[in-house]
Amino acid sequence: MEGREPLTRPSRTTPASPRVTPALVKRPRFQTLARFWEGQDVLARWTDGLLYLGIIKKVDSAQETCLVRFEDNSQFSVLWKDIFPPAVPGKEQLCCVCNSQTCTPDNKLVHCGKCKHAYHQECHVPSVPCETDCPGSSWMCRQCVFAVATKRGGALKKGPFARSMLHMKLSLPYQLKSLEWDPLHLTNKQQCYCYCGGPGEWNMKMLQCCRCQQWFHEACTQCLSKPLLYGDRFYVFECSVCTKGPENAWRLPLGWVDVSHLVLYHLSICCKKKYFDFEREILSFVNENWDSLLLGELTDTPRSERYSHLLQALTAQKDRFISGKEIKKKKCLFGLQNRVPPPAPQNTESLLRLEEANSRTSTPCVSSLVGRMGVLRRPPHQRRIQNLEKRTRRERQKLCKALTQDVVQNPFSSHQEYLGYRGSTYNFRHTGARCLQSPPIRMFASFHPSSNTSGSVAASLQSSDIPFDVQDTQVLCETIETSGPSTASCSIPQIAIPLPSSSVSPEGGVWSESAEEGMRVLARRVTVQGAVQYLVEWEGGDIF
Repeated sequence: MEGREPLTRPSRTTPASPRVTPALVKRPRFQTLARFWEGQDVLARWTDGLLYLGIIKKVDSAQETCLVRFEDNSQFSVLWKDIFPPAVPGKEQLCCVCNSQTCTPDNKLVHCGKCKHAYHQECHVPSVPCETDCPGSSWMCRQCVFAVATKRGGALKKGPFARSMLHMKLSLPYQLKSLEWDPLHLTNKQQCYCYCGGPGEWNMKMLQCCRCQQWFHEACTQCLSKPLLYGDRFYVFECSVCTKGPENAWRLPLGWVDVSHLVLYHLSICCKKKYFDFEREILSFVNENWDSLLLGELTDTPRSERYSHLLQALTAQKDRFISGKEIKKKKCLFGLQNRVPPPAPQNTESLLRLEEANSRTSTPCVSSLVGRMGVLRRPPHQRRIQNLEKRTRRERQKLCKALTQDVVQNPFSSHQEYLGYRGSTYNFRHTGARCLQSPPIRMFASFHPSSNTSGSVAASLQSSDIPFDVQDTQVLCETIETSGPSTASCSIPQIAIPLPSSSVSPEGGVWSESAEEGMRVLARRVTVQGAVQYLVEWEGGDIF
């Protein structure tokens, strides 16, 4: 899929959702009504920032959305702002933004050399220089530049498209101050994020700028040296709009508890299950991707010592992790108490000021185009905390409280119902492959609608010997189990990220995920003796 042209990729976009406020972009309402019709081939932007090919099946003028069917036969409702149709013959002299052909000497019509769309020089963001209208000019519009330069794992860092993208990223195609955010500043009603202005999910490989607080897709950034994990917020990131130039990113220090939480959350998103074998899956994933995790001070940890550090973190932090022994399963299995990303560090501003002070005396070792990508070190007083011995019960309680006091409690926002990511993340096809044992994960898995093929399990087994590497910012992908966005015939309940705490059973297990074991809970009761009993329907139809 990554080897094809960006304009012919398999398609994806925002799933069906209730009434959504249109994004604040330069696209008038009357103009979009005439550009979309049933059967039209379009490009739709997905929550990962990439464009995918689809066909419009239905136009909904009331909600300003289109039902789009993609190449994998899945269908999703997409906002007009995230749909990009081809140029219509006969309308080459109409601006695709204002739908007008009126020109002035200072505001002429220019045509994109790739998509053939026409823009007024002032309608395009950023504005187009006058010399672009000269004969023989190969000017490309913002949408085409992003379609070519964006990639999973990070956008292009070298070449003419990378330079053009950096120029485009100095301004946003929407008004940032007009977006309506939730209290935690994780989602907005307009579904408008990043430089591209497309939809997004903050916990699905996105970075938040520490200055403007906007979220940016991994695929649209040019400063990352390694691909992101799902839920990874251990970065201090500055966007190109705030720096007025290349982006900057610094890796924050991680502890063993953070590493364990991050890896478990990433695996749960990729494999769509809760419990993982410690040696065969968790430890194997950490060892295989050790250099790509960018662990800072922990990078020098010998391979022989990682086992004990990870196991101690998983067994000691019972408020975050749950073992199979606690729910009468294998004791070598571990999962998350609640499927939420690890909490973001709260002292990023002070670390950023420290890094800025250090950067004045040192020179970045990367080019000016891709910005800076560094690793922040822990202050000396924080390093000593790791060596303290928990001598008394009171000290253990204080340390536990300090480690968990900044955990975001139920970061679900009321605006997330507009994103549709209740279905896009965990709405997958139920197949017999889910009962198979998954091999050790050797690469960062990719989660996208076009990966819902029945042969994905066999493909992953055949590709398990491929070493992890990132070349030209393309991420090698490996799916352990089948996944698909269209689940009209699937009986698995939709689960939102983060998972509400009310779905946790008395024994610590999340019953809404029991479909992964081939069973479904129908009822629950408490006997006179106080025992909790469940009425369970197994996959074969038997009820116990």
